[in-house]
Amino acid sequence: MTTVRRVAWFVVVSLLVAFYCDPQCSAAQRFPDYPVHPAREYTVKIAKEGILVAGEPVWEVDQQKKYFGTNLRAGGYLPVLLVIPCVLTAVVSK
Repeated sequence: MTTVRRVAWFVVVSLLVAFYCDPQCSAAQRFPDYPVHPAREYTVKIAKEGILVAGEPVWEVDQQKKYFGTNLRAGGYLPVLLVIPCVLTAVVSK
C-alpha cells in the first residue's frame, strides 16, 4: 500500500469511528411534538372557498430551542406552524 492510500484509509476509518461514537451523527435528533390545536382555535386564520388555514409564529427563543434545537431568529428565520385541516365532506369520483 502506498503512503497516500494508507493516509486515505486512516482518514476514512477515523471518520467512520467518529460518526459511530457520536450520538448526534449516528441517529437523528428527536424533538418533542409541537402542540397542535384545531385550526378554528388559532387567532391568526383565514377561510376562503372552503379551505381554512391557521398559523402561529414561534417567537420565543426558548420554544425555538425546544422544538427545533436552535435559535432560528438569530439566523433571520421565524418558524411558523401552519394548520390546514382536511375538510373534504364528499368523495370525489372520476
